[in-house]
Amino acid sequence: MKLARRRHLLSLATLVLAAAGCVSQRPPATTVPPSGATAHLVSAKSGKTYSVIHLDEVDAAAEPFAPPTNALAAASPDNFHGTDRGNAKTSLVDDPQPANFADLESFLASPLLVPDGAMLAHDPPITKNVDDPRTAEEQHNVEVTAFLYASRKESDNDFHCIIGAAPDHAPAFFNVEISGLPLGGEFRQPLKDVRDGFKTFFSDSLPGPRYVKFDPPIPVHIKGALFFDVDHPAGAVGPTGLRPATAWEIHPVSTIELEPASH
Repeated sequence: MKLARRRHLLSLATLVLAAAGCVSQRPPATTVPPSGATAHLVSAKSGKTYSVIHLDEVDAAAEPFAPPTNALAAASPDNFHGTDRGNAKTSLVDDPQPANFADLESFLASPLLVPDGAMLAHDPPITKNVDDPRTAEEQHNVEVTAFLYASRKESDNDFHCIIGAAPDHAPAFFNVEISGLPLGGEFRQPLKDVRDGFKTFFSDSLPGPRYVKFDPPIPVHIKGALFFDVDHPAGAVGPTGLRPATAWEIHPVSTIELEPASH
């Protein structure tokens, strides 16, 4: 009788732990500053001060959150927790001679960015399968010098970074992504190095689940792989007034230098 009771108690404890694990799978809720709240980021690199303006905006199209495979595990704040084309988003492209663009305008005019309509009609179709490989059009690394206007952290742990043309130029914007980390493999450490550098620069001003806007925008030099995101049609990413007119991205970012020496 005592043995049966002990087994019953153990079963109840297991159920309680499992339930707690399921609850903890999503990242814990964070306190979001009210829209319009402004903080100040003093760059440890240059000493320059940037206003960090909190916006009450997310993206019009969100990627699904994938909980950890272990039901008792808490979701990591850095591991990739998405599903759609996850392997491509967390792997680097072997292209030793990236095309280098001095500004965003020349990059956006590049024939490397095949029109969105052609990519949406791609043969074979681009699906959302986790192991859907990169297309031939996505097998390119690029480098571009631009300005970081806004950022937010998605539920899959990617950081959306909205880069744009120089403030005194005609408005033009593009999305680049600091990827969440694969669980292992050859790409985890190089992607972690990128992510760690981004987090170090922003420190206590690291973007959260809602967009923050930087004033003035932060000079940045980006290197990474082209990626056509079927989850994010043109105009679905970015805060009001800063939305890219294409579903093309640089994803993942393989190098990011904030405040490069050339600016």
